[in-house]
Formats: sequence, structure tokens, C-alpha cells
Amino acid sequence: MSSSDIILGSLRNLAEIEKNAREVYRELYNELEDKELKEFIGELIKSEERHKKLVEEAFRLLEED
Repeated sequence: MSSSDIILGSLRNLAEIEKNAREVYRELYNELEDKELKEFIGELIKSEERHKKLVEEAFRLLEED
């Protein structure tokens, strides 16, 4: 197994974990009434979305090799 395979496997695992986190955050966001807490969860969702793009870019770069 090459180092690229190991990295791709790790990125796939990370992507799945983060997808699950985003789903939980969205559920919480939709159920919250507290404005400050809702804003905080909204920021977590945005952060996860930014990280998702970075992971996708890493996939793309590794698959090009």
C-alpha cells in the first residue's frame, strides 16, 4: 500500500466523519431557539463547509498523481 493510498483512505474517513458532524450541526441549528447558540452552531456549519472544500481539494490533488 502506497502512502497516497493511506492518505486517501484517511481523507475518506475524515470526510465521512465531518459529513456526520455537519448533519448533527444542521439538526441542532434547526431545533434551536436561542439566537446566540444558533449563531455559534451556524459558524460551526460554515467552518465544516470550508474544511470540506479543503478535503475535496486534497482528494483532487492526490488523484492527479
